[in-house]
Amino acid sequence: MAVNLCPDYLVKEELEFEIKARGSSPADKVEDQRKQLRELLAQQVGISWNNDLDAQRELEVVQRKVHEWKAYEDDWKIDLPAGRDKARRQTQLCHILGRLKLLLANAAFEVTSQVWMKESIVYLEGLANLLASAGKSAALDKDSGTLGQENISQEAKDGPSLEYIPTTGTSAFTERNSATAGYMKLPNPLTTLFNSLPVSDGLDVKQLLEFLNRVIYIKSLAQVTEVELLRLIIPYCRGSLSERLQAVLLRKGTFDDFHKDVLEFFVPGRLLERLKVEYFYRPQGHGERLSNFIAAVKEAGRVLRLEISEADTVQVILEGLNPEERSRLALSARPNSFLELDRLCIASHSVQLSDSQRQSLEYYPSPEISHRSGQNHRPRSSGHVMNIGEPVWNRSQGRGRPVCYGCGRAGHIRRFCRNMGNNSSRPDDASKNGLTGGASS
Repeated sequence: MAVNLCPDYLVKEELEFEIKARGSSPADKVEDQRKQLRELLAQQVGISWNNDLDAQRELEVVQRKVHEWKAYEDDWKIDLPAGRDKARRQTQLCHILGRLKLLLANAAFEVTSQVWMKESIVYLEGLANLLASAGKSAALDKDSGTLGQENISQEAKDGPSLEYIPTTGTSAFTERNSATAGYMKLPNPLTTLFNSLPVSDGLDVKQLLEFLNRVIYIKSLAQVTEVELLRLIIPYCRGSLSERLQAVLLRKGTFDDFHKDVLEFFVPGRLLERLKVEYFYRPQGHGERLSNFIAAVKEAGRVLRLEISEADTVQVILEGLNPEERSRLALSARPNSFLELDRLCIASHSVQLSDSQRQSLEYYPSPEISHRSGQNHRPRSSGHVMNIGEPVWNRSQGRGRPVCYGCGRAGHIRRFCRNMGNNSSRPDDASKNGLTGGASS
């Protein structure tokens, strides 16, 4: 597929690169830069590496652009662009591919960066073939920069688009046909996980542990090989951590080897012991859910590579329970496995919900109890009380109307209740008329 650059579809930063790579100095205004690039294309001046280009800056730019292109893949599985939109995407793909190939051929980078660039080139070429497979292509006139109509290559018309399944495992192209499967329209579930993966250089221990924790979680979900997993995390490793990853890739190691090397290199022995106490042998926080506490302790054991059995881990969790949790689970059987711990979490949640209902009923007693006891129970807090545990007689009446604590009916308060005592008068009126204590004399 041969697609010529159209300056009208390039932004200022892309125009500046194309002009600098052709040995010229870009103008200040975008329109002048587009005119300048048209003249260079008309003269058939090719791109080449020169001193005006910064290798590290170019690497950061192409990494950002490749990440942006991955967002188009899911949309293109449903509907490929056409017309001017298709020509714009083809021009931008042609630009980023040329930029990547020039950077890979003329700049010296680490092995991990070189591997990423090679895989990105194959990935973008797969996107270009997928884009070219949708019927007639909108060709570009290199002299005028306007759209023209030109048939695509015979290979793109006669056969399906190039099938490419990248080694990273994060995306895949499938052959498009009239009966597209429903699952093709769903986004890749790994995309969200990798978007939340922090970039780490290994010097910040807390960030490093979070990085390892997320990678371990991705490993448990994604059906990828050890080598694919290591290549997946290449863009998220910097500095010394990238060197550790590079060493593991060169000796064809696994993620467990990388995990072990990272802890030995970045976490000294004394710091590791302190982290054990802080994250694994820790007490349950006040108000912390039992399920969250159990999950945090188990994750700490995996991240710190603690060689502790399941029974010992359960014992550590039980020793760290706070007093409130112990009182709720006093009548529960002692767990000996993670499965029994899960059942314990359900029991704790049930008891906690019952306590919440009981507390709400203490604030809002039933009208029969209030009438028999002769007490005028008021809510202890004027704030909003959860609907859970609220009496049905109060919940069924709309909020905003007063509810009598004597008869339980809405529309009046106990002081003016006609269903209690004398219906025709109030106690204050009776006292004034001398009706208390018997008949008047």
